[in-house]
Amino acid sequence: MKAVGLSFMLIGLLLLHRGVGWAVEEMPDQMRGALAYVTPDGSILVHAFEDNDAPLRLNLDDEPQRYFLPTWSRSGDLAVFCCADGRSPALESQVLVVAEGEEDARIVLTLADRNVAYGYWSPRPCAGTGDCYNLALLSETSTGGAALDLLDLTTESLFNAARFDSGDLFFSWSPDGTRLLLNQQGLSPAIYAIGSGQLERLAVESGIYAAPGWSPVDDRLLLGLAGSTSDHTDIAIVTETSIRRVRTAINGRVAMGWSPDGNYLAYTAFSPSEPGNLHVIDAQTEAVIFSSAETEVVAFFWSPDSEKLAYITSAAPPGPAGTSFESAQAEADVPLAWSVVSLDDGLSRRYSTFVPTATMADLVALFDQYAQSHRVWSPNSRHLVFAELISDGRSVISVLDTSTLDTVPFTVAEGEIAFWSFE
Repeated sequence: MKAVGLSFMLIGLLLLHRGVGWAVEEMPDQMRGALAYVTPDGSILVHAFEDNDAPLRLNLDDEPQRYFLPTWSRSGDLAVFCCADGRSPALESQVLVVAEGEEDARIVLTLADRNVAYGYWSPRPCAGTGDCYNLALLSETSTGGAALDLLDLTTESLFNAARFDSGDLFFSWSPDGTRLLLNQQGLSPAIYAIGSGQLERLAVESGIYAAPGWSPVDDRLLLGLAGSTSDHTDIAIVTETSIRRVRTAINGRVAMGWSPDGNYLAYTAFSPSEPGNLHVIDAQTEAVIFSSAETEVVAFFWSPDSEKLAYITSAAPPGPAGTSFESAQAEADVPLAWSVVSLDDGLSRRYSTFVPTATMADLVALFDQYAQSHRVWSPNSRHLVFAELISDGRSVISVLDTSTLDTVPFTVAEGEIAFWSFE
Protein backbone atom coordinates (compact mmCIF):
# COMPACT_ATOMS: atom_id res chain seq x y z
CA MET A 1 0.00 0.00 0.00
CA LYS A 2 1.25 3.47 -0.80
CA ALA A 3 2.45 5.12 2.37
CA VAL A 4 2.01 8.59 0.89
CA GLY A 5 -1.69 9.20 1.27
CA LEU A 6 -2.76 5.87 -0.28
CA SER A 7 -2.30 6.58 -3.99
CA PHE A 8 -5.48 5.97 -5.90
CA MET A 9 -6.99 5.63 -9.34
CA LEU A 10 -8.69 8.75 -10.69
CA ILE A 11 -12.24 7.68 -11.42
CA GLY A 12 -14.08 10.10 -13.71
CA LEU A 13 -17.38 11.86 -13.25
CA LEU A 14 -20.23 10.70 -15.49
CA LEU A 15 -23.25 11.64 -13.40
CA LEU A 16 -26.36 9.49 -13.68
CA HIS A 17 -29.60 10.87 -12.28
CA ARG A 18 -31.70 8.96 -9.79
CA GLY A 19 -33.94 9.97 -6.94
CA VAL A 20 -32.37 10.20 -3.49
CA GLY A 21 -33.43 11.23 -0.05
CA TRP A 22 -34.74 8.98 2.67
CA ALA A 23 -35.28 10.75 5.97
CA VAL A 24 -33.77 9.15 9.05
CA GLU A 25 -37.19 8.05 10.34
CA GLU A 26 -37.89 6.30 7.02
CA MET A 27 -34.90 3.95 7.19
CA PRO A 28 -35.83 0.28 6.60
CA ASP A 29 -36.19 -1.66 9.84
CA GLN A 30 -33.96 -4.46 8.48
CA MET A 31 -30.87 -2.31 8.83
CA ARG A 32 -28.34 -3.82 11.23
CA GLY A 33 -25.12 -2.58 12.78
CA ALA A 34 -23.76 0.96 12.71
CA LEU A 35 -22.31 3.17 10.01
CA ALA A 36 -19.36 5.46 10.62
CA TYR A 37 -18.99 8.09 7.93
CA VAL A 38 -16.95 11.16 7.10
CA THR A 39 -18.97 14.30 6.35
CA PRO A 40 -17.93 16.85 3.71
CA ASP A 41 -16.47 19.08 6.45
CA GLY A 42 -14.32 16.23 7.83
CA SER A 43 -16.41 15.37 10.90
CA ILE A 44 -17.17 11.77 11.88
CA LEU A 45 -20.77 10.67 12.43
CA VAL A 46 -22.04 7.29 13.63
CA HIS A 47 -25.53 6.01 12.87
CA ALA A 48 -26.63 2.99 14.92
CA PHE A 49 -29.71 1.76 13.05
CA GLU A 50 -30.92 -0.82 15.55
CA ASP A 51 -31.20 1.91 18.21
CA ASN A 52 -33.40 3.93 15.82
CA ASP A 53 -31.59 7.09 16.87
CA ALA A 54 -30.45 10.03 14.78
CA PRO A 55 -26.79 10.04 13.65
CA LEU A 56 -24.35 10.94 16.44
CA ARG A 57 -21.56 13.42 15.79
CA LEU A 58 -18.49 12.21 17.66
CA ASN A 59 -16.72 14.57 20.03
CA LEU A 60 -13.20 14.42 18.65
CA ASP A 61 -11.59 17.78 19.42
CA ASP A 62 -12.38 21.26 20.66
CA GLU A 63 -11.14 22.75 17.39
CA PRO A 64 -12.52 21.67 14.00
CA GLN A 65 -10.22 19.27 12.17
CA ARG A 66 -10.54 17.08 9.13
CA TYR A 67 -10.66 13.44 10.17
CA PHE A 68 -10.47 10.45 7.86
CA LEU A 69 -10.71 6.69 7.54
CA PRO A 70 -12.97 5.63 10.44
CA THR A 71 -11.84 2.10 11.26
CA TRP A 72 -13.99 -0.32 13.30
CA SER A 73 -12.62 -3.03 15.54
CA ARG A 74 -14.50 -6.30 15.87
CA SER A 75 -15.43 -5.33 19.43
CA GLY A 76 -17.06 -2.07 18.34
CA ASP A 77 -14.32 0.46 19.11
CA LEU A 78 -13.72 3.06 16.43
CA ALA A 79 -10.33 4.51 15.45
CA VAL A 80 -10.05 7.72 13.44
CA PHE A 81 -7.02 9.64 12.24
CA CYS A 82 -6.14 13.27 11.89
CA CYS A 83 -3.42 15.84 11.58
CA ALA A 84 -2.15 17.07 14.94
CA ASP A 85 -2.25 20.63 13.60
CA GLY A 86 -3.85 21.25 10.24
CA ARG A 87 -1.99 24.55 9.89
CA SER A 88 1.46 22.97 10.18
CA PRO A 89 3.35 21.72 7.13
CA ALA A 90 5.20 19.18 9.29
CA LEU A 91 4.33 15.50 9.29
CA GLU A 92 2.12 15.09 12.33
CA SER A 93 -0.72 12.70 13.03
CA GLN A 94 -3.12 11.82 15.78
CA VAL A 95 -4.82 8.50 16.43
CA LEU A 96 -8.09 8.82 18.31
CA VAL A 97 -10.28 6.01 19.62
CA VAL A 98 -13.95 6.10 20.54
CA ALA A 99 -14.83 3.18 22.81
CA GLU A 100 -17.85 1.05 21.97
CA GLY A 101 -21.05 2.78 23.04
CA GLU A 102 -19.33 6.13 23.74
CA GLU A 103 -19.30 9.43 21.85
CA ASP A 104 -16.18 11.06 23.31
CA ALA A 105 -12.85 10.26 21.70
CA ARG A 106 -9.53 10.02 23.46
CA ILE A 107 -6.23 10.78 21.76
CA VAL A 108 -4.16 7.64 22.20
CA LEU A 109 -1.21 8.59 20.04
CA THR A 110 0.43 11.67 18.54
CA LEU A 111 3.16 11.14 15.97
CA ALA A 112 5.39 14.14 15.33
CA ASP A 113 7.42 12.63 12.51
CA ARG A 114 4.95 10.87 10.24
CA ASN A 115 1.47 10.87 8.72
CA VAL A 116 -0.77 7.89 9.34
CA ALA A 117 -2.28 6.75 6.05
CA TYR A 118 -4.03 3.51 7.00
CA GLY A 119 -5.11 1.55 10.07
CA TYR A 120 -6.03 -2.13 10.43
CA TRP A 121 -7.29 -3.59 13.74
CA SER A 122 -6.15 -6.99 14.92
CA PRO A 123 -8.91 -9.62 14.70
CA ARG A 124 -8.29 -10.46 18.37
CA PRO A 125 -8.26 -8.09 21.38
CA CYS A 126 -5.21 -7.72 23.56
CA ALA A 127 -5.02 -9.02 27.10
CA GLY A 128 -2.25 -6.71 28.32
CA THR A 129 0.44 -9.35 27.84
CA GLY A 130 3.04 -7.00 26.41
CA ASP A 131 3.40 -8.88 23.14
CA CYS A 132 -0.01 -8.10 21.71
CA TYR A 133 -0.91 -5.03 19.70
CA ASN A 134 -4.41 -3.98 18.70
CA LEU A 135 -3.91 -1.65 15.78
CA ALA A 136 -1.45 -1.76 12.88
CA LEU A 137 -0.64 1.67 11.40
CA LEU A 138 0.98 2.42 8.06
CA SER A 139 2.59 5.87 7.87
CA GLU A 140 4.70 8.17 5.74
CA THR A 141 7.88 9.18 7.59
CA SER A 142 9.65 12.53 7.65
CA THR A 143 12.52 11.05 5.60
CA GLY A 144 10.22 10.14 2.71
CA GLY A 145 10.04 6.46 3.60
CA ALA A 146 7.31 4.55 5.40
CA ALA A 147 6.76 2.81 8.71
CA LEU A 148 4.60 -0.01 10.00
CA ASP A 149 3.78 0.58 13.66
CA LEU A 150 1.82 -1.50 16.16
CA LEU A 151 -0.25 0.23 18.82
CA ASP A 152 -1.35 -1.44 22.05
CA LEU A 153 -4.53 0.32 23.20
CA THR A 154 -4.32 -1.30 26.64
CA THR A 155 -1.08 0.45 27.52
CA GLU A 156 -1.15 3.09 24.74
CA SER A 157 2.36 1.97 23.77
CA LEU A 158 3.74 2.02 20.24
CA PHE A 159 6.15 -0.47 18.71
CA ASN A 160 7.80 -0.03 15.33
CA ALA A 161 7.64 -3.27 13.36
CA ALA A 162 9.33 -2.11 10.15
CA ARG A 163 10.72 0.92 8.34
CA PHE A 164 11.52 1.01 4.67
CA ASP A 165 12.81 3.58 2.22
CA SER A 166 10.66 2.77 -0.81
CA GLY A 167 8.16 0.33 -2.23
CA ASP A 168 4.53 -0.35 -1.45
CA LEU A 169 3.64 -2.43 1.60
CA PHE A 170 0.54 -4.58 1.98
CA PHE A 171 -0.23 -6.84 4.91
CA SER A 172 -2.69 -9.23 6.55
CA TRP A 173 -3.24 -10.19 10.22
CA SER A 174 -3.17 -13.81 11.35
CA PRO A 175 -6.54 -14.82 12.86
CA ASP A 176 -5.03 -15.04 16.36
CA GLY A 177 -3.53 -11.53 16.12
CA THR A 178 0.05 -12.64 16.83
CA ARG A 179 1.59 -12.34 13.36
CA LEU A 180 1.49 -10.25 10.21
CA LEU A 181 1.89 -11.46 6.63
CA LEU A 182 3.77 -8.80 4.64
CA ASN A 183 4.14 -8.24 0.93
CA GLN A 184 6.50 -5.49 -0.17
CA GLN A 185 7.30 -4.63 -3.74
CA GLY A 186 10.49 -6.30 -4.96
CA LEU A 187 10.87 -8.63 -1.98
CA SER A 188 9.71 -12.10 -1.02
CA PRO A 189 6.69 -12.19 1.29
CA ALA A 190 7.45 -12.36 4.99
CA ILE A 191 5.88 -13.25 8.32
CA TYR A 192 6.43 -10.88 11.22
CA ALA A 193 6.01 -12.48 14.67
CA ILE A 194 4.88 -9.81 17.12
CA GLY A 195 6.02 -11.54 20.32
CA SER A 196 9.59 -12.19 19.22
CA GLY A 197 10.01 -9.35 16.73
CA GLN A 198 11.33 -11.87 14.19
CA LEU A 199 10.84 -11.27 10.46
CA GLU A 200 10.95 -14.48 8.42
CA ARG A 201 11.21 -14.25 4.66
CA LEU A 202 9.43 -17.08 2.86
CA ALA A 203 11.44 -19.10 0.34
CA VAL A 204 9.23 -18.11 -2.60
CA GLU A 205 9.39 -15.46 -5.31
CA SER A 206 6.53 -13.00 -5.47
CA GLY A 207 4.51 -12.46 -8.61
CA ILE A 208 2.57 -9.34 -9.57
CA TYR A 209 0.00 -8.64 -6.85
CA ALA A 210 -0.63 -6.31 -3.94
CA ALA A 211 -2.34 -7.58 -0.79
CA PRO A 212 -1.61 -11.06 0.58
CA GLY A 213 -4.26 -12.87 2.60
CA TRP A 214 -3.94 -14.84 5.81
CA SER A 215 -6.83 -17.30 6.05
CA PRO A 216 -9.42 -15.96 8.50
CA VAL A 217 -9.69 -19.38 10.16
CA ASP A 218 -6.27 -21.09 10.10
CA ASP A 219 -2.62 -20.87 8.99
CA ARG A 220 -3.10 -21.00 5.22
CA LEU A 221 -1.53 -18.09 3.34
CA LEU A 222 -2.87 -16.73 0.06
CA LEU A 223 -0.03 -15.42 -2.10
CA GLY A 224 0.74 -14.43 -5.66
CA LEU A 225 3.89 -16.27 -6.74
CA ALA A 226 6.09 -15.75 -9.76
CA GLY A 227 4.89 -17.79 -12.72
CA SER A 228 6.71 -19.41 -15.60
CA THR A 229 7.38 -16.03 -17.25
CA SER A 230 8.03 -12.57 -15.81
CA ASP A 231 4.52 -11.32 -16.63
CA HIS A 232 2.70 -14.36 -15.22
CA THR A 233 1.52 -14.84 -11.64
CA ASP A 234 0.34 -18.04 -9.96
CA ILE A 235 -2.19 -17.94 -7.11
CA ALA A 236 -0.96 -20.22 -4.33
CA ILE A 237 -2.13 -21.47 -0.96
CA VAL A 238 0.98 -21.80 1.18
CA THR A 239 1.28 -23.66 4.48
CA GLU A 240 4.25 -24.56 6.63
CA THR A 241 4.65 -27.83 4.69
CA SER A 242 3.23 -27.22 1.23
CA ILE A 243 2.80 -24.84 -1.69
CA ARG A 244 -0.34 -25.50 -3.75
CA ARG A 245 -0.70 -23.43 -6.91
CA VAL A 246 -4.45 -23.30 -7.40
CA ARG A 247 -4.31 -21.14 -10.55
CA THR A 248 -1.32 -20.60 -12.81
CA ALA A 249 -0.07 -18.31 -15.58
CA ILE A 250 -2.36 -15.37 -14.87
CA ASN A 251 -1.31 -12.35 -16.89
CA GLY A 252 -1.21 -8.94 -15.23
CA ARG A 253 -1.66 -7.78 -11.65
CA VAL A 254 -3.68 -10.22 -9.58
CA ALA A 255 -6.12 -9.26 -6.81
CA MET A 256 -7.51 -12.00 -4.59
CA GLY A 257 -9.23 -12.63 -1.29
CA TRP A 258 -10.50 -15.30 1.12
CA SER A 259 -14.16 -15.71 2.01
CA PRO A 260 -14.66 -15.06 5.75
CA ASP A 261 -15.24 -18.78 6.43
CA GLY A 262 -12.02 -19.73 4.59
CA ASN A 263 -13.83 -22.05 2.16
CA TYR A 264 -13.55 -20.00 -1.04
CA LEU A 265 -11.14 -17.77 -2.95
CA ALA A 266 -12.09 -14.95 -5.29
CA TYR A 267 -9.73 -13.34 -7.75
CA THR A 268 -9.45 -11.12 -10.79
CA ALA A 269 -6.58 -9.67 -12.83
CA PHE A 270 -5.75 -6.32 -14.42
CA SER A 271 -3.95 -6.15 -17.75
CA PRO A 272 -4.66 -5.26 -21.39
CA SER A 273 -4.73 -8.94 -22.39
CA GLU A 274 -6.74 -10.31 -19.44
CA PRO A 275 -10.53 -9.87 -19.67
CA GLY A 276 -10.74 -9.00 -15.98
CA ASN A 277 -13.52 -11.43 -15.06
CA LEU A 278 -14.23 -12.33 -11.45
CA HIS A 279 -13.66 -15.97 -10.50
CA VAL A 280 -14.60 -17.87 -7.34
CA ILE A 281 -13.08 -21.26 -6.60
CA ASP A 282 -13.36 -23.81 -3.83
CA ALA A 283 -10.22 -23.46 -1.71
CA GLN A 284 -10.02 -27.22 -1.10
CA THR A 285 -11.11 -28.86 -4.37
CA GLU A 286 -10.14 -25.93 -6.64
CA ALA A 287 -13.48 -26.34 -8.45
CA VAL A 288 -14.86 -23.23 -10.16
CA ILE A 289 -17.89 -21.95 -8.26
CA PHE A 290 -18.52 -18.83 -10.32
CA SER A 291 -17.06 -16.86 -13.22
CA SER A 292 -18.59 -13.50 -14.06
CA ALA A 293 -19.88 -12.67 -17.50
CA GLU A 294 -18.79 -9.08 -16.90
CA THR A 295 -15.26 -8.00 -17.63
CA GLU A 296 -13.33 -5.11 -16.11
CA VAL A 297 -14.11 -6.17 -12.56
CA VAL A 298 -12.25 -3.55 -10.53
CA ALA A 299 -13.13 -4.59 -6.95
CA PHE A 300 -14.98 -7.25 -4.96
CA PHE A 301 -16.13 -7.68 -1.36
CA TRP A 302 -17.25 -10.84 0.46
CA SER A 303 -20.40 -10.71 2.58
CA PRO A 304 -19.79 -11.54 6.28
CA ASP A 305 -21.71 -14.83 5.96
CA SER A 306 -19.57 -15.91 2.94
CA GLU A 307 -22.73 -16.58 0.92
CA LYS A 308 -22.54 -13.56 -1.41
CA LEU A 309 -19.90 -11.59 -3.24
CA ALA A 310 -20.41 -7.98 -4.27
CA TYR A 311 -18.30 -6.73 -7.14
CA ILE A 312 -17.78 -3.48 -8.97
CA THR A 313 -17.31 -3.21 -12.73
CA SER A 314 -16.60 -0.39 -15.10
CA ALA A 315 -19.86 0.84 -16.61
CA ALA A 316 -18.19 2.85 -19.36
CA PRO A 317 -18.74 1.98 -23.04
CA PRO A 318 -16.12 -0.46 -24.41
CA GLY A 319 -12.85 1.21 -25.33
CA PRO A 320 -10.34 0.36 -28.05
CA ALA A 321 -9.12 -3.21 -28.14
CA GLY A 322 -6.31 -3.76 -25.68
CA THR A 323 -7.19 -0.73 -23.55
CA SER A 324 -7.16 -1.61 -19.87
CA PHE A 325 -9.44 -0.06 -17.28
CA GLU A 326 -6.44 1.48 -15.52
CA SER A 327 -5.34 3.34 -18.66
CA ALA A 328 -8.83 4.24 -19.86
CA GLN A 329 -9.89 5.79 -16.55
CA ALA A 330 -6.99 8.24 -16.69
CA GLU A 331 -8.32 9.67 -19.95
CA ALA A 332 -12.11 9.55 -19.70
CA ASP A 333 -14.99 9.49 -17.26
CA VAL A 334 -15.55 5.98 -15.96
CA PRO A 335 -18.80 5.27 -14.08
CA LEU A 336 -18.99 2.10 -12.02
CA ALA A 337 -21.70 -0.48 -11.34
CA TRP A 338 -22.54 -2.86 -8.48
CA SER A 339 -23.34 -6.54 -9.00
CA VAL A 340 -23.91 -9.27 -6.39
CA VAL A 341 -23.58 -13.03 -6.90
CA SER A 342 -25.17 -15.56 -4.54
CA LEU A 343 -23.03 -18.66 -4.26
CA ASP A 344 -25.98 -20.94 -3.50
CA ASP A 345 -27.48 -20.53 -6.99
CA GLY A 346 -24.60 -18.88 -8.89
CA LEU A 347 -26.88 -16.09 -10.10
CA SER A 348 -25.43 -12.63 -10.49
CA ARG A 349 -27.67 -9.58 -10.16
CA ARG A 350 -26.65 -6.18 -11.48
CA TYR A 351 -27.66 -3.12 -9.50
CA SER A 352 -27.11 0.60 -9.77
CA THR A 353 -24.51 2.61 -11.61
CA PHE A 354 -22.69 5.27 -9.63
CA VAL A 355 -19.82 7.73 -9.72
CA PRO A 356 -17.55 7.33 -6.68
CA THR A 357 -16.29 10.11 -4.48
CA ALA A 358 -12.51 10.55 -4.45
CA THR A 359 -12.26 8.65 -1.16
CA MET A 360 -14.46 5.84 -2.49
CA ALA A 361 -12.09 5.71 -5.48
CA ASP A 362 -9.24 5.10 -2.99
CA LEU A 363 -11.15 2.13 -1.66
CA VAL A 364 -11.76 0.72 -5.12
CA ALA A 365 -8.13 1.16 -6.16
CA LEU A 366 -6.79 -0.70 -3.11
CA PHE A 367 -9.77 -2.90 -2.38
CA ASP A 368 -7.80 -6.10 -1.75
CA GLN A 369 -6.18 -4.40 1.26
CA TYR A 370 -9.21 -2.46 2.46
CA ALA A 371 -11.52 -5.48 2.21
CA GLN A 372 -9.57 -7.08 5.05
CA SER A 373 -9.93 -4.14 7.43
CA HIS A 374 -13.06 -2.18 6.44
CA ARG A 375 -16.56 -3.43 5.71
CA VAL A 376 -18.90 -2.22 2.98
CA TRP A 377 -21.38 -5.00 3.91
CA SER A 378 -23.77 -4.69 6.84
CA PRO A 379 -23.36 -7.30 9.61
CA ASN A 380 -26.42 -9.25 8.41
CA SER A 381 -25.00 -9.52 4.84
CA ARG A 382 -27.92 -7.61 3.35
CA HIS A 383 -26.93 -3.98 2.72
CA LEU A 384 -23.98 -2.41 0.90
CA VAL A 385 -22.73 1.08 1.67
CA PHE A 386 -20.82 3.31 -0.74
CA ALA A 387 -20.08 6.97 -1.37
CA GLU A 388 -21.04 8.63 -4.63
CA LEU A 389 -21.37 11.93 -6.43
CA ILE A 390 -24.96 12.67 -7.44
CA SER A 391 -26.36 14.91 -10.16
CA ASP A 392 -26.50 18.09 -8.07
CA GLY A 393 -22.78 17.77 -7.26
CA ARG A 394 -23.12 16.58 -3.65
CA SER A 395 -21.12 13.72 -2.17
CA VAL A 396 -23.51 11.34 -0.43
CA ILE A 397 -23.48 8.06 1.49
CA SER A 398 -25.78 5.55 -0.22
CA VAL A 399 -27.05 2.17 0.93
CA LEU A 400 -28.12 -0.64 -1.39
CA ASP A 401 -30.48 -3.42 -0.24
CA THR A 402 -29.30 -6.59 -2.01
CA SER A 403 -32.21 -8.77 -0.88
CA THR A 404 -34.34 -7.76 -3.87
CA LEU A 405 -33.50 -7.19 -7.51
CA ASP A 406 -35.58 -4.09 -8.24
CA THR A 407 -34.04 -1.96 -5.54
CA VAL A 408 -32.80 1.62 -5.72
CA PRO A 409 -30.06 2.86 -3.39
CA PHE A 410 -31.18 5.36 -0.78
CA THR A 411 -29.19 8.21 0.69
CA VAL A 412 -28.25 8.16 4.38
CA ALA A 413 -26.41 11.48 4.57
CA GLU A 414 -23.95 13.71 2.80
CA GLY A 415 -20.47 12.28 3.12
CA GLU A 416 -17.21 11.18 1.54
CA ILE A 417 -16.88 7.55 2.75
CA ALA A 418 -18.63 5.17 5.15
CA PHE A 419 -18.00 1.77 6.70
CA TRP A 420 -20.18 -0.72 8.57
CA SER A 421 -19.40 -2.00 12.02
CA PHE A 422 -18.65 -5.72 12.37
CA GLU A 423 -21.64 -6.34 14.67
